[in-house]
Amino acid sequence: MFLLWVSRAEGFTFEYAGVNLEPEGNWKEALNQLRNAGFSAVRILILRSEIEKGKKNYNWQPLEEVVEHARSLGMQIVGVIEGRTGKVEENAPKEMAVFASAVALRFRGGIGYYEISE
Repeated sequence: MFLLWVSRAEGFTFEYAGVNLEPEGNWKEALNQLRNAGFSAVRILILRSEIEKGKKNYNWQPLEEVVEHARSLGMQIVGVIEGRTGKVEENAPKEMAVFASAVALRFRGGIGYYEISE
């Protein structure tokens, strides 16, 4: 469900070092292990198709769990907002802007950076 990408590993000579990880099963344990290995940031894929259940009707709970756990570990978070829904949308850019705004408002102070994907 969520793509975890860790970066800024302490002790590496590169400013940004990361790995893409799509954990099956216990993502909390995966985050714990990555943090214990010295990684201090995580990139989380935010799928509109999984969160938006209807117009301005969102199921935030799975994303909230990941964000809360990463923050409890002291990790910085980059949210990658994926806007495709699998449906044809007449006003796709506007609908994507509404969704991205809802994410940013909901996770203000929790997710520090965002990337937008179509």
